This record gives sequence, C-alpha cells and structure tokens, in this order.
Amino acid sequence: MRFSKFLKNMNRGIALLIIAAVGFGCYVAYDYASFKKEKPEIEALLKEYTQKTADFVLLPEGERNFKNVSAEAVKSKTEENNKIIDSYWTVNNSKNQFYTNKEEVKSDYQEVLLRAVSKNDAENGLYQKAELLIDEVEGIKKTSPNTAEARVTFMVSYEYQGNPYEYVSWLGPINDQPVTDDNVRSCKFTDVTIAYGLTKTKDGWKISWASGWGYSKSTPEVVGEGDDNGSSITD
Repeated sequence: MRFSKFLKNMNRGIALLIIAAVGFGCYVAYDYASFKKEKPEIEALLKEYTQKTADFVLLPEGERNFKNVSAEAVKSKTEENNKIIDSYWTVNNSKNQFYTNKEEVKSDYQEVLLRAVSKNDAENGLYQKAELLIDEVEGIKKTSPNTAEARVTFMVSYEYQGNPYEYVSWLGPINDQPVTDDNVRSCKFTDVTIAYGLTKTKDGWKISWASGWGYSKSTPEVVGEGDDNGSSITD
C-alpha cells in the first residue's frame, strides 16, 4: 500500500512537472513572439537617439565663435541636451561598472561643451560641424522579461577648431595636439559601434546603459579656414 501510494504521488508529481514545463514553454514562445513585434520600436528608438547625438556637440550657429564662446550658451545647450537624454534614458540597474549610465553620458557631453570656454589652449576646442550616418542596428535580443540589448554601428564626421573633446569616451581626445591657428578647421572621420542595454518602462523601451568601441578612419586634417567650407561625411 505504501509503495502504491508512493507511485501515485510520484506520477502526480511527474504530471505536474510536465504541465509546468508545457506552460513555461508556451510562455517563452508567447514572450518571444511578443518581443519580435517590439524590435522595430527598439530599432527606431536607437536610430533616433544616435542621430541626435551628432547635434549634442554643436552650439547654436551664432555661438560657434572659437575662443569667444559664452558660458551662458554652454549652460543653455547642456540643459537642452540633458532634457533629450532624459527622454531616451532610464536608470541603469546593471551591476556592471564598465557600462556607461545616463549621468555619465550627460557629464561627457557637458565636457565637450565646456572645452569651448576653456582657458587652457591645450584643451580649448569647438565643433563647427558634425555629421552622422547610421550603418545598422543589429543584435536586438531579449535578456530578461523587461530588458534587451542591441548594437548600433555608425560613422561620424567632426569638423572642428582647436582641440575639442570627442564624446565617445572610449576613444579619448580627438587630437593630441592643439591647433594654434584660430582660423584653421580640421576634420576627422570615425567608425563607432555602441552596445546598448534597454529596459522596458511604462513609457516604452528606454536606454539603460551603453558600452562601445571605435576606430578612426582618418587622422585630423586641415579642411579650411574659419568659414563654412569643409569636408562632408558623404564626400
């Protein structure tokens, strides 16, 4: 009797285990199908945000006067950038210290703009043009019920005066030597790949962390003087 009862309980346990496994399999299949529908939203979000980052380094046209930039213009542009960043980013819950979070992004872009008012010639620099072309968004995958990852590859072209800071922090300064002639404009092309972490919030998918790498397609080269002539990323 005891053995019969044991078999009965074991059979019941196996049945429950099978039911749980089938239920989990159905959930995974449903979750995968649902996420597949969300991939276009993630791709559009990352394309839109990445494209906006090109303008984050540019002050208003009337304020792009090398070595004569107002602190108020830098403050206003920083506040504008931060509002945009807040609309695309959320809090980073990852424990990985190597990931860049929202506040670090804000700080890096502020550093770009602060260089325009630096009193140190070795650091003073100003972006005059920035063009960005997105190559692709790939590797979109779900990593948990409410998180995902994806990679964005793009080329960015900077036209600048002096020695500005290149935002992509893993690349470091755009140039090791300051340009001493105030009228000289230089240009540099860089390929970049950024891996993004995303979190699903009540307002949709948001960026939660970033990690990237890149390499320069060219060394800085003189492209013109202080007018609006210069190279283009599409040349």
